[in-house]
Amino acid sequence: MTPRVSAVVLEHHEPGRMSIGESRPRISWRVDEADPSYRQMAARLELTRTTVLGEATTRIHEHDGARQVLVDWPAEPLSSRDRVRIRVQVFEGAGWGEWSDPMGAEIGLLEPGDWEARFVGPAWAEPPGTVVSARSRTTRVPPRPPRRRLRRCGSQKLNWSP
Repeated sequence: MTPRVSAVVLEHHEPGRMSIGESRPRISWRVDEADPSYRQMAARLELTRTTVLGEATTRIHEHDGARQVLVDWPAEPLSSRDRVRIRVQVFEGAGWGEWSDPMGAEIGLLEPGDWEARFVGPAWAEPPGTVVSARSRTTRVPPRPPRRRLRRCGSQKLNWSP
C-alpha cells in the first residue's frame, strides 16, 4: 500500500480557513493510509500561491526527514490577501506516495497599512440639517437581533427600537 497524506494543516488553523495571520505559516500533515512498517524519509510540498492580482505560481519544495508536524514554511513569505493551496506527497524508501487532496487558505491583513480604507458613504450629496431618524441594518449569518442598549454620544442619546 502506498502512503497517502490525509490531512494538511497550516499552523493550527482548520482547513479552508480564511484570513490566517502568518506570512510564513508552518505546515503539518498526517498519514492515515500506509503499511504498518511505514516510515517517512522525505516529503514534497506543492505550494500554489495566488496574489491579489490573480497571478498564480506553483513550486514544489523537498523536505528531508521524518518530521511532519509544524514544518517550517519552505518558500518566500506570503503577503496580505494572498491565497495559497498546498498538497503533500511522502517518500518511504520504496517510492513516492499519492499526493494529498489540496488544502487552501487565504492570508489576512498582515501590515497596519493594509487596514486603511476610504469612508463608505452615499454617492449623492447629503442635505444639511439634523438627522431626524436612522435605521441600522446588519448582515450576519446566522442572523442575530441587535442588542438593545442606550448609549450617550456627546449630549445626544442613541435609542434602539425593534
